[in-house]
Amino acid sequence: AWLLPLAEHLADILEITSEFASMRERYSALLAAAVRLGNARLEVHARLGLSLAQTSLGRYSDAQAEGQVAQQIHIAIHPT
Repeated sequence: AWLLPLAEHLADILEITSEFASMRERYSALLAAAVRLGNARLEVHARLGLSLAQTSLGRYSDAQAEGQVAQQIHIAIHPT
């Protein structure tokens, strides 16, 4: 439960410092934890942060793939 607030604000902190490689590493670790815990909401935040980091590093196809998976998970946990 404590990882979710971290996930929600980590990108803001790392984006200010332009630590995008570090952001990618941290969100990858957060994603692994989310999958291991089976926490879909945390996984969405981790994938969106990873997508932001990938975009900032110029890895656009990787960023798009993470964003699409995040969207699919979000839709699955918040059906209309």
